[in-house]
Amino acid sequence: MRSTGLLAAVAVVAIGCLGCGPKPAEPAPRTSMGLSQTTPAGPAAEVAEADRLYEQGMGFYLKGRPGSPDSNANLQQAAKRFRSALQIYERAAKADPKNQKLQSRIQECNSRIYACAKMQTL
Repeated sequence: MRSTGLLAAVAVVAIGCLGCGPKPAEPAPRTSMGLSQTTPAGPAAEVAEADRLYEQGMGFYLKGRPGSPDSNANLQQAAKRFRSALQIYERAAKADPKNQKLQSRIQECNSRIYACAKMQTL
């Protein structure tokens, strides 16, 4: 009987500690809304243009899968738009270097540009 009392005491202590300590930060939900809503008013129009170019690039990128008709042409158009968006995002990031959403979009553009080059057939 004594062991069940000890187990119950351990269980109470363990359950009591579940709420102890700092809670881990929850990741921000990922949405498809553009970055222009998270930047200062001045460069917001430029970032909105970059968002538009990025979305256009994604459209061409999805059409450019290997084996699909006009794959290379679609991938070239996608890369062109990703490069244009990248330049705008980089300018905006210089004005707001701590903006993680801009940094993330810069990384996405670079990854997509690389993928476009890699998927083209000779």
